[in-house]
Amino acid sequence: MLSWDQSIPYNAVHVVRVDQQAPKRSELIQAISAAVSRCGIETQPEEVVLFQAEPDDNLDSLMERELQTRFAVADSPFRFFFQEEADSFYFGLCYFHPVAGADCICWLIEDILHEWLQTPLQERIQWNPSPPPRYRSLLSRNPGRILPWLASLPGNWQATQRYACKAVKHEAPKQTALYSIELDEQQSSTLRSAAKERNTTFHDFLQALVLFELATLMPHRFLHKRRFQITVGSIMSIRHEFGDRADNLFGLFLAPFFVSHPRKEADTFSNVLDSVKEQSAQIKKGRLYLRNLIAFQAFQSFQKLFSPEKYEMVFRRSFTLPASITSFYVDRFQKKLDSLPVSDYQRTVSSTLATPLVLSVTTFQNRTIIKASYNRAVYQDHEVEILAKALQGRLSNRDFS
Repeated sequence: MLSWDQSIPYNAVHVVRVDQQAPKRSELIQAISAAVSRCGIETQPEEVVLFQAEPDDNLDSLMERELQTRFAVADSPFRFFFQEEADSFYFGLCYFHPVAGADCICWLIEDILHEWLQTPLQERIQWNPSPPPRYRSLLSRNPGRILPWLASLPGNWQATQRYACKAVKHEAPKQTALYSIELDEQQSSTLRSAAKERNTTFHDFLQALVLFELATLMPHRFLHKRRFQITVGSIMSIRHEFGDRADNLFGLFLAPFFVSHPRKEADTFSNVLDSVKEQSAQIKKGRLYLRNLIAFQAFQSFQKLFSPEKYEMVFRRSFTLPASITSFYVDRFQKKLDSLPVSDYQRTVSSTLATPLVLSVTTFQNRTIIKASYNRAVYQDHEVEILAKALQGRLSNRDFS
């Protein structure tokens, strides 16, 4: 992740809508300082970075600008903003992604709002003061899997050599842009119902949808003798892999995995979905998402051998993922949010060296919002719009055959 930040700022943004009058800026700063310090990052009020957005500022534009603004090494890994409305306000948090995952950022926002509202401490999240566990401890927790993981690495490397590259026929600066896809209640319900009817998870269904529709943007792939597989990456929480010691602990507990399919013209959506389900089941059964951490660590060790430009080229050739999905079902992860006057929750993350298009799918109170962040050096605006409309059209027509 740190290497990705060298190419494009690797940030993430969470925003909630609070159905109360906006507080004074000084009150919000005090609440932020207290809550951030409780989660383990000692912060004085004068160190809090908080700005007030203009009432007519577009929320997506605000989030996009925050994604594009790099954190300096010596700075706090957080920036905050709020935007007043008539009887409510938006409260946003931008953070350097390698410091934390979405779950504990959600808990931090909860704690900030509880601090501002002066909720009794016993009714808030109780942060775990333990030091974060090392990822290498996962090896001792999975001793019987180490040899199978290592044995599978050559085959995994060969599989990546069949991943199709996204053709780039334009020139544009490396910069994360943002496109919002808001599913109405009917579309969101259709998506979940369709996944349930096909006996699959919401996330696997999303992976299949994105993989299927990406084919329209990659017709050139069959011209290559081996790179014809469309691949979609996913980021999943592995907090549970560390046991009880990671409960309520602030930090980053994530691992990647990938599903792919050639998506030939004769393939139906059902073909693609069945393939995704099978791959996903194998990945979870073998905990191959943990093996992927070993592969990424090994690749990272080679970074010092290359210039930043050469490393980026080698990385993109080795992990040519046209898209990635990160799903966050807020109601499943939140601790105390349901006792707060919050009516909206949105989030997004920067595009990366590994994934030039990231779909951040956030569901809160039966409402699903997808923020598509993309690298303009790889994707043109109209391409992302084509993909977004294809996804919405399939959901509106309930075409999952």
